[in-house]
Amino acid sequence: MSLCITLLSSTLLLFLVFFAKLCQFREIGDTFWAKTLGSWILLTADADNVQAILSDPLSWVVGPSRRTRFLGLLGQESIFSENGAAWHNSRRHLRKTVSKDHVSDLSLLRGHVETFLNRIPGDGKPFDMQSCLRRFAAAVAAEFVFGSTDEAEDEQFASNSAYYLRNFVSASRLGKLATTLILRNIETAGDSCKKYLLNRVKTVAKSVPDSSPAGARSALSYIQQFCESQAYQAGQAGALLGAGIDTTASTLSCVFWVLARHPQVMRELKLELSWLEGREPAFEDLNRLSLLNNLVEEVLRLWAPVPIITRQAAKDIVLPTGGGPDRTSPIFVSKGTDCFISSFTLHRQAKWFGPDAEAFNPRRWEAKSQYVASACPIHESKAPRPNARPSRPRLSFGSGPRNCLGQQLAMTKILYLLARFLQRFDSLQAEDSFELERIPSLVFTLKHGCWVSVSSV
Repeated sequence: MSLCITLLSSTLLLFLVFFAKLCQFREIGDTFWAKTLGSWILLTADADNVQAILSDPLSWVVGPSRRTRFLGLLGQESIFSENGAAWHNSRRHLRKTVSKDHVSDLSLLRGHVETFLNRIPGDGKPFDMQSCLRRFAAAVAAEFVFGSTDEAEDEQFASNSAYYLRNFVSASRLGKLATTLILRNIETAGDSCKKYLLNRVKTVAKSVPDSSPAGARSALSYIQQFCESQAYQAGQAGALLGAGIDTTASTLSCVFWVLARHPQVMRELKLELSWLEGREPAFEDLNRLSLLNNLVEEVLRLWAPVPIITRQAAKDIVLPTGGGPDRTSPIFVSKGTDCFISSFTLHRQAKWFGPDAEAFNPRRWEAKSQYVASACPIHESKAPRPNARPSRPRLSFGSGPRNCLGQQLAMTKILYLLARFLQRFDSLQAEDSFELERIPSLVFTLKHGCWVSVSSV
């Protein structure tokens, strides 16, 4: 129970920062101090500061609150909560699980996408697309991590982990008024997740080696090579599993929510796909679908699954800007200070995305966009390419050495599923009038679901 209280306090901090302080970026500036729970924290949405923080994992580390939170869910340290040599070692090994050969092989993804499409009622009957997407994401992530799926168990893990993460934020609103029952339920959900992960690891260890492509190249098979501890294997597997489920389902839910309300965009996408003449897209085809890629980029900009990134100063350090009377001078940050980067705010700044930065406009990602911002410091190390998209801050998958290892894998899943959906169905209609409102959590989900109806081609 004490662990739950500790976790609740850290999540209360996250909740207060993101919701109570978010509006202050417009009122105060891109970088400012705030006092929360008796401690001073730094909030920033300045591209130069973001570059300085995310490019230096030795000076800016994952803080103890994040590590403690993941321990309650996974039971062990994982790549998402490690620092220093441990993190570097985990990343070096796990990088093998998302090599180009693995990502470009659509054979493992194909069956899950077809199952997803077959579950969609094509007779115009309303249904919650978000629920279908969570089932799809859970199945794909489980096969990627473990080499096999157990539909009931995998979906229960997804449900328990979502409950765990979501209800820490909900309970944080109550603060000390949160009841013992609420805390116990959260702890029970975390314990269920840890039990599931350890059981899955033990089952794989006892089974005959799987020579199938999924079994031979599962993430767990690589984790087993560099660590014999089953508890540690479970923690690493759980980190990858949770990331693969929540972020994929969140992003795709927002994409379908938008498409259901922008029929012209859907018509343009179907026209773009027509050159395939009904053929299933190959991996190489996905990058050629420029309109589809632009749509996903715009959704990730406006509704990134993880809207805030946290780091802690490992030493006394100076950031490029945010100090002085006009907040443009360098700013001193003392060791142990928590810093919160708001990608939600950064992705809506007019200086990077034009005067319509708050609006949904996929064409802003075209190489010849009407508004081309100056080079963004977050990506300034990358050499410009002919006809490349304008350089703009993109934190949907993080940035720097700790950026998301599975970025290309996630984009492949999202693009392939959307392409196959557009080939299968002719129309998509919204079946509710709710705004795109999301539930506060470490990874956002749509509060009212994504109620739509479709008709077949």
